[in-house]
Order: sequence, then C-alpha cells, then structure tokens
Amino acid sequence: MVRRSRIALVEMVHQNGMRLLLDIVEEVHHRESYLELARARRYAYHFFFSRMIPLPFIDPKAGFPIYRLKLDRLQQLLPGASAGLDTICDGILRQRPFVLHASERAPELAGAVSG
Repeated sequence: MVRRSRIALVEMVHQNGMRLLLDIVEEVHHRESYLELARARRYAYHFFFSRMIPLPFIDPKAGFPIYRLKLDRLQQLLPGASAGLDTICDGILRQRPFVLHASERAPELAGAVSG
C-alpha cells in the first residue's frame, strides 16, 4: 500500500511538474513574444520618424485638401532653400534614399514649429 501511494505521489509530482514546466515555458514564450513585439514597434517608430521629411511651407489642416501651401515667394522652392524638398527631389531625380539626416533636420523642424 505504501509503495503504491509513493508511486502515485511520484507520478503526481511528475505530471504536475511537467505541467508547471510547460506553464513556465509558455510564460517565457509569451514574454519573449511581447519583447519581440515591443522591439518591432520601436524599429517601426524609428523607421517612420527617420523617414519623415518636414516641409516648412506645408501647413496641415482639417478637411480636404488636407494641407495648405504657405509659399510667399517662388524662391522657397529653389534648391538649397529647404533641406526636406532637396531630399525629396534627390530621391526622385537621383534615386537617393528618402532620408533627411539629423544635421539637416534641425532647421526644417525649427521653421515648422515657429511657422
């Protein structure tokens, strides 16, 4: 009788231990999936914001069209007047990446915030 109960106890511990182990593995997998998702989101935000190209002469608005042009002079569209527009033109005409580097981004953002 003692031997049977000992075997039953060992089997019960073994079964519950496996269940506990499986629960732990599932929790770790869930946590890793969450971390992978968080990492993917950080990359997506980085990618999105590094690809945003500010144009100081475009003013977003509600309704249609969704923006308004704030051009006082045609010279605002000339090469060198806007690093953002230069980046877009280089991407189209010279097949360069549509990426505005941080050093070029500061004046554009200052104009967008103050304008």
